[in-house]
Amino acid sequence: MSRVRRVFAAFGIGVVNQALAAAGGLWVTRFALHHIGSHDYGLWVIAGQFLAYLALLDLGVTALLPRDISIIVGKQLEREARDAELREVLERSISLVLLLVPLLALASFGLVAALPAEWAALRWPLATYLALFALLYPLRVIPAVLNGLQDLSYVGWTQTAAWVTTAAASVVLILLGFGLNALAVASAVGQIATSFTGVARMISRHRGILPRRIRWASDDVIRKHLAPGIWVSLAQIGHVLINSTDVLVIGRIFGPVGALRFSFTDKTENILCNQPFAVGNLAGPAVAELKGAERKDDLARILGVLAAATLVLSGAIVLAVPETNHAFVRAWIGEQYFWRNGTHCGDPREYASAPLAASVRRRAVLLLRANA
Repeated sequence: MSRVRRVFAAFGIGVVNQALAAAGGLWVTRFALHHIGSHDYGLWVIAGQFLAYLALLDLGVTALLPRDISIIVGKQLEREARDAELREVLERSISLVLLLVPLLALASFGLVAALPAEWAALRWPLATYLALFALLYPLRVIPAVLNGLQDLSYVGWTQTAAWVTTAAASVVLILLGFGLNALAVASAVGQIATSFTGVARMISRHRGILPRRIRWASDDVIRKHLAPGIWVSLAQIGHVLINSTDVLVIGRIFGPVGALRFSFTDKTENILCNQPFAVGNLAGPAVAELKGAERKDDLARILGVLAAATLVLSGAIVLAVPETNHAFVRAWIGEQYFWRNGTHCGDPREYASAPLAASVRRRAVLLLRANA
């Protein structure tokens, strides 16, 4: 299968995955809200933002791995030489990830300890959530490797299966009375499912690149990673500041219910904004492979196509969201959860809240700058 066909096939699977996750996620959200309550579910929305900040400690390790692997694949080396280089990259990445686990555990403890007293109900669920995140973090290397090898269709279907597993675990654990802890454990169940299916794929299709030893990162490995890793980290920091900080600030000022209403009002835009970014993310390994093969003419042409596709898709979203969002929130979760200028109700003839409109404009400007 050609690179273009692989990218578009993966994008199609991604759209199906997003549609399934959106439809099912909306139902699971209503189900969880009904059983857990607005206050506690608002705390869970806030907990998700803590995880975004914690992930900044990655320093670009798992983000750079697909690019590094695709560059090697694009060199058109003999199979044995290629597998040897891929093994070396994978061993180096695993050593860096293992080094991050103690940092993640320490940062998780600090976040839980720093929770304000009025969020005490979140303490143990958040501790469970972050502990499982740190413990399972090394497994994130596996889907990154499969992305780099452009096994994109398999990764897409695996993500779909993982989401279904997470949703089913959430419903069952909530019905059993675990409350917020149900959502914390269910998120780990989905990651475990993704990792085990990824391991099976690596053994069956890519056995030759599996590392033959596990070691701690040396000073030289850390130094080589820092330069490109810092640039990735800066991009991640910008993403977190744009997409996570507002919920934390609103949660601190207006409380968990305020954060919940803001999150619900922003839901349409959050669901749809993933699509323009998915175009670039899925094409990343193919672009890196072209770079490794030194095909500069094809690289420039494909980058232009990707930029145009991203702009068209993002423009359609910018036009559609403000006109439909109020009706969507009202039909999905109820008028009382629509945020408008610091309140949750108002003239139903208004179709977009000020926070949502600002968020849409902000993302549109970022997309235009990124593709200029």
